[in-house]
Amino acid sequence: MGCKVTYIPLGELAKFESGGTPSKKEERYWNGTIPWISAKTLVGDAVCKGDLFITKQGLDAGGKLAPKGSLLLLTRGSGLFKRIPLAIAEKDVAYNQDIKCIEATAEGISNRYLFYTLKALEPAISAMLETTGIGAGKLATDRLKALRIPVLDEAARLRVTYIADCINSKLSLNTKLNGYLEELARAVYVSAMQEHADIASLCDLAEFNPETYSPKENWSAVSYIDTSALMLNDLAGLQHFNPAEEKLPTRARRKVSNGDILYSTVRPNQNHYGLLYSPEPHTLASTAFAVIRPNDTIMSPLVYLALTDARITKTLQQLAETSTSTIPSIRPVDLERIAVLVPSDEYGSEIADQIGTTFKQIDCNKRENRKLAAFRDALLPKLMSGEIDVSKIDLTQLNSHLT
Repeated sequence: MGCKVTYIPLGELAKFESGGTPSKKEERYWNGTIPWISAKTLVGDAVCKGDLFITKQGLDAGGKLAPKGSLLLLTRGSGLFKRIPLAIAEKDVAYNQDIKCIEATAEGISNRYLFYTLKALEPAISAMLETTGIGAGKLATDRLKALRIPVLDEAARLRVTYIADCINSKLSLNTKLNGYLEELARAVYVSAMQEHADIASLCDLAEFNPETYSPKENWSAVSYIDTSALMLNDLAGLQHFNPAEEKLPTRARRKVSNGDILYSTVRPNQNHYGLLYSPEPHTLASTAFAVIRPNDTIMSPLVYLALTDARITKTLQQLAETSTSTIPSIRPVDLERIAVLVPSDEYGSEIADQIGTTFKQIDCNKRENRKLAAFRDALLPKLMSGEIDVSKIDLTQLNSHLT
């Protein structure tokens, strides 16, 4: 027998606030310290940074601030046709007019409980989706407020929130651990380059854009990586398509495989790059990326670290700023000719092996996160509907399994 549940309209449990965008013609409003979140950067379960930042003046001149712990929900944009972007603000952040900030107002209802409930109700939210005059997706505020939210009794709410928090904590721990592991690998690389470095052009170490997808290949499923999906080397917003039934994005033409490095040639200051370990079968990347395939897969982590070294990143950003393109971009020839530091021949294999071991652990943690996220998303609807009696779950044992 499950838990008793009452259904209450979301509008009776929470308040909604719309975001705003300061005038981009006013330089004093931008390049400040307040992260500004848009549809592009509303990726993953938590958000604390964006591609752009506004100043206090920008906030006062049309910006809106979402307090730490509040929820950010995308309510307008083409991305809604693939997923419902929803995240918890890990710090105070500004956000644009396509996003709604949601905060719980009912006694005994926490923002986290609402977050997990809305995650469980994603199919119902998707069913509300409307289309604007320009073909973008839209979630009407009045329909969201009318959405009936399952409310368990207080004890069950606390237990359900705790269960979901345990899973999310493990996801967050793995993500933070991966950050530390990459810092460790980078420290090994920097130390090695101080003693055993050679200089090589990137084109001598790798192929560029080696494979292009053709619709004649008749793939039944495609995983697609664009710059919003690849936020700082984390495929949080990976999209999935069935080419037989859906039209692929026009930019989905770069075929990628294990060991490939993706580096965005558009707006390189936004640090859209990543090393792919064990990507899903039939994965395509946007043509906004250069696909860099090292001549030896074993060297992929080392080439990735060489390319994303701070000195190289600064050089590429400067090249992009001097380009004649409307949007700051790197010319493919400039990327191919960039000179990077690599280990001398006699030490190359040893250093590559050390760094490769670290990146294999990073990949293992990412694969575990994908499984945990899938488990959580399958479990939440059963928890929130009261189908599972959470009073019978040993929370101590659960937490020990996830630590």
